[in-house]
Amino acid sequence: PDSLPRFREVWGKLAKRAADKGVRIAFENCAMDGNWASGDWNIAHNPDAWELMFNEVPDDNIGLEWEPCHQLVYLIDPIPQIRKWASRIFHVHGKDATVRWDVIREHG
Repeated sequence: PDSLPRFREVWGKLAKRAADKGVRIAFENCAMDGNWASGDWNIAHNPDAWELMFNEVPDDNIGLEWEPCHQLVYLIDPIPQIRKWASRIFHVHGKDATVRWDVIREHG
């Protein structure tokens, strides 16, 4: 949250410049080993952060390059995210992923 004023300052201006040229800006939902609270890598890695981002810069041309595999890593069901955020998903980047519940049950 501490980085949100700076996010608004930088990305608000860029969103307007991009919109003037018909360009959309998409953030990938990858944690990049950081966390949203500190904003030390990628602010856009979870739905809580998306709410904050899109409230700060509500422009329609700011959205997500959404990768469902990044959600599976955190055992998040991707389907509800698609339903809620479809209007903000500009691009889908996909790869296969399997949740190995047998391994999780034994090793966490």
